[in-house]
Amino acid sequence: MGLPGVGAVLVVSIMAGVIVVTAGVLRLGRTVSYIPWPVIEGFTVGIGIIIFLQQVPAAVGVTAAGHSTNAAIAAIELISDANWPGALVPLAAVATVAALMLLIGRVGGRLPASFIAIVVVTLAASVADLPLIMIGELPHSLPLPALPVIDPSTVLSLLGPASMEDTGP
Repeated sequence: MGLPGVGAVLVVSIMAGVIVVTAGVLRLGRTVSYIPWPVIEGFTVGIGIIIFLQQVPAAVGVTAAGHSTNAAIAAIELISDANWPGALVPLAAVATVAALMLLIGRVGGRLPASFIAIVVVTLAASVADLPLIMIGELPHSLPLPALPVIDPSTVLSLLGPASMEDTGP
């Protein structure tokens, strides 16, 4: 496939947009009402589980290179590869963010619980000089807009992800 990472996300987003516009022009919006709610809920929960499993490498401080492309299998392999004394601090940070999100969500109601939890844990980690990997410095400006080079093999390989992208509420 020709486009790794951000380039692939842009291509999938463009393809999903084309699919949504085409569905709108063909007036296919009402067909969604025929999909049972449990199917929609199961699909959404499944995506959430896959995203969670894809975050395991970052949480236990290992790289996913050379492991299975199946998210569940890779997560199990990576957990067994983790340096557990070193993985406890990142996992504690993740647990603290999750607990703060739940607490702030119940108490604050309208406050952005996830953002506040991440800021609090980031500040605490910086002050306590915890051994956590930082994302890095943010760029000072946005890159200039540019369309990716789209080749047929890339479009074919991304057709499934583009049609599955969440484009609605």
